[in-house]
Amino acid sequence: MRLLKMGVLLAFSIVAVPMQAQRIELIGRAVWTDVTSDASFEGASDTGDLAVDFEESTGGGAALNVFWSPRFSSEVGIAFVSSDLSIAPENTGVASFPIGTTDMTAGTVSLQFHPIAGARFDPYIGVGASFFRFEEITGQTLTDAGFENIELDDVVGPMVNAGFTWRFTDRFGLNVDAKYSRVDTAITANFPIGDPESLDLQISPLMIGAGLSLRF
Repeated sequence: MRLLKMGVLLAFSIVAVPMQAQRIELIGRAVWTDVTSDASFEGASDTGDLAVDFEESTGGGAALNVFWSPRFSSEVGIAFVSSDLSIAPENTGVASFPIGTTDMTAGTVSLQFHPIAGARFDPYIGVGASFFRFEEITGQTLTDAGFENIELDDVVGPMVNAGFTWRFTDRFGLNVDAKYSRVDTAITANFPIGDPESLDLQISPLMIGAGLSLRF
């Protein structure tokens, strides 16, 4: 809850006080996402433990970066990706079982430090918070397997951030950005008949984006 409050306050400061900023940047990015999970549950003797596996995915996003001084800025961003999930047996001789696709929305807020003030090559590091929202998974594959749907809990957690912008004109630049989070969530399987079954899992989303920045 504390991280959520900090994120809300940072986002409000970005939106509410733009006239005090030295400059503002709008960034559009193509986003590649890799979500790793350390959770597994007990399987049969021929499969071994069963792990929840997120496939690598791509999507898009945008960000607003407000510079309060030549070396410090705050960024609020959003990204949209679709990720395929599967159940991966510990026994590699047994094929993975596809669960379906979830649409993930990732919101981020970060405070960034820029060590080379005013240069065309502008590297930065940052810390902040991230919010992940997952759409429920449905489909014929799950229905045939006896499920109604599968849900992933929305989650907020800490985030670290690094990247650079190479400015090829005074207003336009190429931005490359990486964000990494480690958060606790839960996956819940719902059935047409019977009680739901849930599994706690820790996920580590890595999001790498590249795109154009426009400075005002």
